[in-house]
Amino acid sequence: MIEWFAAIAGLTVLIFVARAARRTEVTQRVRRLNSSRRRLPEQLRSRIASSLVRADLDLEPEDAVARLVIFASAAGVLALPMAPQIVLPVFLISLGAGPVGLRLAHDRANRRASSVIPAVLDRVSGVLRSGGTVDESIGILARGGGPIAGDMQRIRARCAMGTRLAESLASWRTGRPLPAVSAAAGAMTIADDLGGRCADALEGLASSLRQRDGAQKEALALSAQARMSAVVVGLAPLGYLLIASLADPASLRVMLTTSFGRVCLVLGLSLEVAGVLWMRAMVRAEV
Repeated sequence: MIEWFAAIAGLTVLIFVARAARRTEVTQRVRRLNSSRRRLPEQLRSRIASSLVRADLDLEPEDAVARLVIFASAAGVLALPMAPQIVLPVFLISLGAGPVGLRLAHDRANRRASSVIPAVLDRVSGVLRSGGTVDESIGILARGGGPIAGDMQRIRARCAMGTRLAESLASWRTGRPLPAVSAAAGAMTIADDLGGRCADALEGLASSLRQRDGAQKEALALSAQARMSAVVVGLAPLGYLLIASLADPASLRVMLTTSFGRVCLVLGLSLEVAGVLWMRAMVRAEV
């Protein structure tokens, strides 16, 4: 009876999530216009919004929290037929997966921004060669979309309020403390003073940044096997625990309901976390 209930509940949750995903864009627009919508506490909302921006996720903090709760609830429902004792731990672990995922992807937006800086410099160089200005090229980039369109829009907004272009580019450098952004902002500041004579230098800088980005990607590709091995080794104990709980639910009850079992579980999970952090540090050192 419990299995049938779990199957029906899980299927219902999956259908609800799928339908919600199809209406995501429209729903977000409506909610942004609805000022009476319940909001998270401002401090928590600010931290979640900052993490979403760094992870390059176009979500409102309230939407992100709602999706995480739905995901955790679905995971808890699916865990019910295995053993009722693990429903709460699975729910809590699933909730914790959200902050962990944001932490792991915290520099995703910066990586995407760095990868398009050479194209930005090429666009600025092209505008200068055609007799335009750096300010005109920034306007084109602001309307073009992409990872740095928002940055260009903020630069344009500062200039519209009377800030000099050099100061606006310096603010861009401060807001995105990346080597590629710092180099591009400095080059664009000089080009604003010298004009079309800097076109060749901008193209040379773009070429250098492409080579640097290519070298970093090659290093990541060469270390892919090591990183995948770390993931497999890290997840293997958890996979074994899941398979063992399905094959022998009695062992899971012993681990969750007895003092000795709880000590073993806590100790095992602590060692697992320590091992994952250690392997992550080694892989980062190799890259």
